[in-house]
Formats: sequence, C-alpha cells, structure tokens
Amino acid sequence: MKKISLKIAAALLGAAFGNLSAANAATQDQSLGGGSGLVDRYRVTCSTANGADTAQLATRVKNNTPSSPSLSVQAYKGSVATNSTDAVSGDAVFSPLSYVARGNGVYFIAVDKAGAGAVAYTLYYQCETTQGVATGTAISIRQDQ
Repeated sequence: MKKISLKIAAALLGAAFGNLSAANAATQDQSLGGGSGLVDRYRVTCSTANGADTAQLATRVKNNTPSSPSLSVQAYKGSVATNSTDAVSGDAVFSPLSYVARGNGVYFIAVDKAGAGAVAYTLYYQCETTQGVATGTAISIRQDQ
C-alpha cells in the first residue's frame, strides 16, 4: 500500500514540476478572421534576461472557438521548424508542446487554420533551458489577420 501511494505521490510531483515552465510561460490571446488562408505571424526573441542561456522555444496553441477549423502553430529558427495542431476546437486543451532547439536569438511563429471561419485562440510560447526553466522571452506581432 505504501509503495503504491509513494508512486502516485511521485507521479503527481513529477507532473507538477514538469509543468512548471507551462505555468510561468507567456500567452497571447488573438484571433484569425473568417477567410481561409489567414496567418498570424510573431517574432520571439529569446535571451539570457532571466540569467540563463536559452536552449529552446516551446510553443503550443489552443482553439477557443467551438465548431471552427483546426488550428496549428509553427515555430522556426533557421532551418529547424516544428508544428503542433489543436484538432479539437472549443475545448480547454492546448495542442501538444513542440520545441525548436536553436539557442538564444530570434525565432518566428506562425498560427494558421485549416479552413474558413473565424477563430479565437491562445498562443503559448516560452524560451527556456533544456530543463524547462524560463529564460528571457519577448514577443511582437508581425502580421495580424
């Protein structure tokens, strides 16, 4: 009985600490208009502003509009890119985390949808060390559709 309780407690602590960077990460609430082919674009600068070098940019997206097209986020720096898709619109669940591991510097993010229909979304982004500790993160929107 104690072994099971310790395993459960360890799993809960691991889950809590594993999501530490998620709790401290930045989010951006935004929307895409009704037309198809629309894309919002962001520029994220990762730095040592919090005292540690950035190893990676973590991103994910949550589609806040029920019965709307699926929503994706792409993050890239240089020749390295990732994609994460929130296939279930209107629920409270983010897409899976994706990482671009290219160190300090400028990263780019694009958020797009799979068809026509307005979509409100929440973008999650965080520059972090390989251990998930937040580093300096600054964002600016480059294209707002």
